[in-house]
Amino acid sequence: MNHGLIEIDHLLTSVEDPVAAGTSFERMGFTVTPLSRTESMGIMNRLVLMTPVQDGTANFIELMGMSDPARTHPEMRALLAGPEGTRSMVLATLDAQASVDELRIDGYEVARPVSLERKWRLPDGKVLDVAFDVIMPIEAPLLFNACRYRTREHYVRPDWLAHRNGALRMTAVLCCAEDVRAAAAYYSKLFGCAPRPIPSGGLEIMPANVSLRLHEARSVRDRFPGAAPRAPTGYFGYRIQVRDLGRLRECLHAGNVRHWSGSGSVVVPTDAAHGNLIEFEEGRQA
Repeated sequence: MNHGLIEIDHLLTSVEDPVAAGTSFERMGFTVTPLSRTESMGIMNRLVLMTPVQDGTANFIELMGMSDPARTHPEMRALLAGPEGTRSMVLATLDAQASVDELRIDGYEVARPVSLERKWRLPDGKVLDVAFDVIMPIEAPLLFNACRYRTREHYVRPDWLAHRNGALRMTAVLCCAEDVRAAAAYYSKLFGCAPRPIPSGGLEIMPANVSLRLHEARSVRDRFPGAAPRAPTGYFGYRIQVRDLGRLRECLHAGNVRHWSGSGSVVVPTDAAHGNLIEFEEGRQA
């Protein structure tokens, strides 16, 4: 049973200022969507959209901040408070209510899905009608929630999926776990697939095309100095596949973005990417 959770879809990242955060990602060579405001909730975001592999899903990094904390729901305000970085892993489902029903049968404490609709006004005056069903965050070793798109076409617009740095897609979510085996067991049950060891140490759970990679804090510090999260268990970054690492390096140099080269990868540290380490790897379009 995978509880209808078909993919790791995107990461909700808390940033102090989504406009400034978007500019940081543009300096890395990404295309970033225009600012979107949800005035009734006092929040705003920009998205770094990449190409998903399967229907019904998206693939992106969400840069979210509060525009009016007084209007922001207390739970959302608490979620976004504190240092910048990933707050929740958002999973894709094709039927939010069916996923909730399956999760409840299996003992998860989860509220009924919430249907949301809003208008996204673009700088050129065009208005996009955005609609989706959300399963609210669930307490877990690593916080997660889920969504079902009703207007997925807005998340796969060709002009927003094309990036100067050659970015194709997010391929992995990088995490620390105080107890790697226990965390892996939790997400193995959630996704209905067995964990497997990864060469760099730790365990990986791969529900579809994006994997959840769990490491001990010590191994993270050895491989990525300064990247371990403040808590023993938490998100610390993600992996993105690009067409060509040379092209990526040119964009990073042009944007004056601090980075270093690893074994077959290029790494942008957390202080240059709003609380998340980004590991770039070379790949091909699926």
